[in-house]
Amino acid sequence: MPKAILISIIFWFSFVQAQEALVPVMEEVWRLEHSLHRPESAIFDPLKQVIYLSNITGDVSAKDGTGYISLISKRGDLLKAQWFAGLNAPKGLGLFEDKLYIADLDKLIVVDTNTAEMIASYPAQENAFLNDVALSSEGHVYVSDSQKSLIYHLENTGLEVFFKDANLVSPNGLYVLENKLVIAASDMEALQPYTSRYVQILDLNEKTLSLFSDRTSMGSLDGVEPDGQGGFFLSDWGTGLMLHTSATAEVSLLALLEQGAADFDYVQEDNLLYLPMMFSDSLIAYQIGWE
Repeated sequence: MPKAILISIIFWFSFVQAQEALVPVMEEVWRLEHSLHRPESAIFDPLKQVIYLSNITGDVSAKDGTGYISLISKRGDLLKAQWFAGLNAPKGLGLFEDKLYIADLDKLIVVDTNTAEMIASYPAQENAFLNDVALSSEGHVYVSDSQKSLIYHLENTGLEVFFKDANLVSPNGLYVLENKLVIAASDMEALQPYTSRYVQILDLNEKTLSLFSDRTSMGSLDGVEPDGQGGFFLSDWGTGLMLHTSATAEVSLLALLEQGAADFDYVQEDNLLYLPMMFSDSLIAYQIGWE
């Protein structure tokens, strides 16, 4: 990114931040920098008090069987580098009770967290590029396909297309919030539909799509997590920006990192955010405060 543009972005976010009464602040707690290889998605297991981390290892589209899931403690200790292996460019993770759902390129893998054994595999459409997984509080599973620009839902018969629309382009990060699916995706108005994303809201009952705020591009968004106050934490994979948008759609710049800020998890109970950094092969834990 040109230096002048980057300075302008930082100035704009700083100006917006100054207008808010309270904004989140990120403070690094620990950093894990060994035995990880292109980490893409982190998710915290509140029952076992551990973090699952997907490692792509090679090309993001490679069916090479070298991808794996790492098991990490809340303190940043590597418990097992390859807790579950043999995957193909694994990305988004979802968790429900004792089942871990893995977006494994063109299929959804389900692993028993008690035994680290695969219990199900659900293929997607041909040439799929599964990206993220999100589950409702009832256990309904939704998966984004960035290549085919659609959302799957896991049915008894397998992965079924749940939503596809011309205004949903290259969906990435997902989060289920009550009866809404929060999506980081482009729409047909985007100047660069595959690199510039918005926060979009899909009503799961009505199957209607809307923007969270206006048509101001949010960048190459990857992870999307609610802040517990009506807003969202966001990661911009392309620029390495960590962002926050409030309930009133005021955007703040939280951190300027390197490219590859990927699919993080925010644990509201602990005020901790676990952020995979794909190109530095690391996982960073941040304490979130408000000021």
